[in-house]
Parts: sequence; C-alpha cells; structure tokens
Amino acid sequence: MNITKKQHYVSQGILKHFLNEQGKVFELIIEKKLIIPKRIQDTMEQNYVYEHPAFKTNTLEKKFGKIESVVFPQMDKIIAGLEQGYKEDNNAVKYISKIKKMMPLLLVFYFRSGALLHEYEFSSDKPKLDRVERLIANILSSRYINGLSQTVCNCYDAAIIVDETGQFLISD
Repeated sequence: MNITKKQHYVSQGILKHFLNEQGKVFELIIEKKLIIPKRIQDTMEQNYVYEHPAFKTNTLEKKFGKIESVVFPQMDKIIAGLEQGYKEDNNAVKYISKIKKMMPLLLVFYFRSGALLHEYEFSSDKPKLDRVERLIANILSSRYINGLSQTVCNCYDAAIIVDETGQFLISD
C-alpha cells in the first residue's frame, strides 16, 4: 500500500495556478521574514497532517484525492474557458453559474486549507487529534456545508476582474 507522507492542506490542484515561470510558488515564512520559491510538492503540506487513530492510514488523504479528481478537472476547464473568452459577458455568467454548482465541494477545500491552517497556527494548545476531529466534523456535515454554500451563492456577488493587459486579478 502506498502511504502519502506529505499531505497538503492547500491542494496542488489550487497551487498549480500560481506557478511562476520557473514552476515555483512563493512561500512566506513570517517568523524569519523570508520569501522562498518552492515546488508545489514541497509547500503548504505537513507530514501526516490528516492522520487520526479512528481511521486507517491515509483515509482522509485518499478521500481528498477523490474529491480533487472531480473538482479540479472541472475548475481547470472553467479557468481555461474564462481565459479564452472572459470579455464575453454571457461567458462569464455561464462560468460563475458552474462555480456556484460546485460550491459545496469548493468549501471542503476552504475548510481543508484555511480552517485547518488557522487551527494549527493559532490553536496549538489543542492536541492534533482534536483539531483533525473538528476539521472532519465541519467537512462531513452536509447540512452545514450545503447551508454555507447557499449563503455564499445567494448573498455574495461574483465578478471576473482583469487588469488593463487582460491578466486576471484576485479578489474576494
């Protein structure tokens, strides 16, 4: 059985969209005031971050992999379509609609990255097992995820923003 030691809390499927010309992303280490270029395989990861004695080894990592195999090909198509035709208003609306349909799965990645990262950084007084259990509870609660998805989709507007050269800008 293959065991994944490096488990990413920000998926490589997301990170690949931030690669520079050398195939690296930049990681900021605040404590050391350093910005380091890294391969996506070596950033936003921690050894065995999702392991818990209640599960077989790599159970959560495998489940995240299955979700990624569905979400990221769809997201890659959306991004490619936007890059080819973002100037057409109907095109943008069509893709925003597709993103909204995927929102519950996208929120799983939100909790996996932002929430877990926050938990590890600022709640270090809690044991790792408690933090993993809290992550699992949030992700596995379909009522919670679907409710949050509806709130995001119904209460927030989406826009596709580009600069004067046609490069996409990030906005929340």
